[in-house]
Amino acid sequence: MCLFLIALPSISALKGSWLLDLVVNFQLTYALLTFFLLIVTFWLVRSLFLISFCLYVVFTIVNFASLLPAVPNLTGHSVSDDVYVFQGNLSYYNADMDALYDFLDKKNADIYILFEVNDTQREAFGKLANGRPNLGYAQIEGLPAGMGIISKYPIVKRHIHQFEGKSAVIIELELLIDHQLVRFYALHPPSPRTKESWQTRNQLLAELKNLVKHHPQQITWITGDINTSPWSYYFPRFDFLTPCIEQVGYYTSWPHSKAVAWLANVVRIAIDHCFMSEHMTILEFKTVTIPNSDHLGLEYRFILNQSR
Repeated sequence: MCLFLIALPSISALKGSWLLDLVVNFQLTYALLTFFLLIVTFWLVRSLFLISFCLYVVFTIVNFASLLPAVPNLTGHSVSDDVYVFQGNLSYYNADMDALYDFLDKKNADIYILFEVNDTQREAFGKLANGRPNLGYAQIEGLPAGMGIISKYPIVKRHIHQFEGKSAVIIELELLIDHQLVRFYALHPPSPRTKESWQTRNQLLAELKNLVKHHPQQITWITGDINTSPWSYYFPRFDFLTPCIEQVGYYTSWPHSKAVAWLANVVRIAIDHCFMSEHMTILEFKTVTIPNSDHLGLEYRFILNQSR
């Protein structure tokens, strides 16, 4: 059974199955459980051990090989100043908003990408922005699907794409960073708790791919709490963008809980992501605890590369 679970990402039939698409995300958990059971098999049923172990190694390599950290290659490029980003899901019902916004303010990030921003905290969001370009404080646009963006860099253009379904929104901005235009997207599709919300999530990820494919030559950066992991059939793949998890190596971001930390560490998966075109390179990356949120935040620095 455990070998079947770690083989799930290789099964094309997952495309139409809501339940299997949910189950497939917990590959690290399955890998650890299978390893433990293999030890038991070695002692109790040695005749099954060798073939089971070989299958385990093959599927584990297939599942995790692309998630090993890459070495940044800056040869032959001029390099911009690094950009410090904080990206995270704050939780709409965060129990201590004062502590949360104090935490965010102390980060002093160049760009904040925030999900599940409670609209009753608009003034706190505005105080965090402190006059910097942002999307979220102005009443006319509000916080689309609970998303708020704060940037020290100019926002040259903005477009909020609305699609059918709850939280079916994609923010599209053009940021002027180091004299270069960066096309930026942010999205937070619904959690796939029901088959209907799963279908809405999948459709929004498909709409994202349609938007992005029209600008293959432009510097492009996508961020989101996309509610799926790299092992899902529906995890977005792009011809000219690389998931950050394939640059920095495997990490996890949800669920986070101090109360049952040991359990959260075992079942936690990566559903908070970024994607970058070849013009961008991550120099530093780490996950951080957000006060009273069930997500870990992503904290990273990147540079823009420009061929000489």
